Amino acid sequence: MTSPGRLTQPSLSVPLFISSGEHLLFCIVPVIRSERAEEHESAMFERRRQEKAEQVYSQVQAEFNSRVKPGEAELTPLTSGEVLCQFLDNSADISSSQSMLSIEQRETIERFRREKQDRINKEMESKVREQMEAVNRIVTPLLKVRCMDPNNSECKRSVILTIWRATDYITTLLKEGTVVKLYNVNATDYKC
Repeated sequence: MTSPGRLTQPSLSVPLFISSGEHLLFCIVPVIRSERAEEHESAMFERRRQEKAEQVYSQVQAEFNSRVKPGEAELTPLTSGEVLCQFLDNSADISSSQSMLSIEQRETIERFRREKQDRINKEMESKVREQMEAVNRIVTPLLKVRCMDPNNSECKRSVILTIWRATDYITTLLKEGTVVKLYNVNATDYKC
């Protein structure tokens, strides 16, 4: 049994979207690559996925930043962190408005801003996670090995044995020059 070059060739199923009117069809097109080409494609996929994550993150952040700010409120009865923040955000001179606030009001504002930022971060992370879950790769490793009759070295007949989802054990077992008996194998074609 001999093997050409590298033993493994990953197989990748690429999603193909076909639009027909209002419906979007999803097809899987198989692509076979060498191990090196698969590593390159995997790196490219991760780069595209990271770019998509950054794009989604910036869209979500722009959505949060574009929310409408409410009108001004009076300073004296303000005790709510949200109302105090609205007052500061809508004031013409933020530094003079902050100097008019009491210590408790400033602490309330800081606490409210921390809580608001935590909520925004959690919501942004969940939205990014939702949109990124749709972007997944389906990769199936495959092992191709050229098989020959070990008793007749002059015979030029050989076949390619393709093993889908080969384990590490099978990969180490099928080395060049190894004699192996195979059971439950289907032959589709052979070359003379």
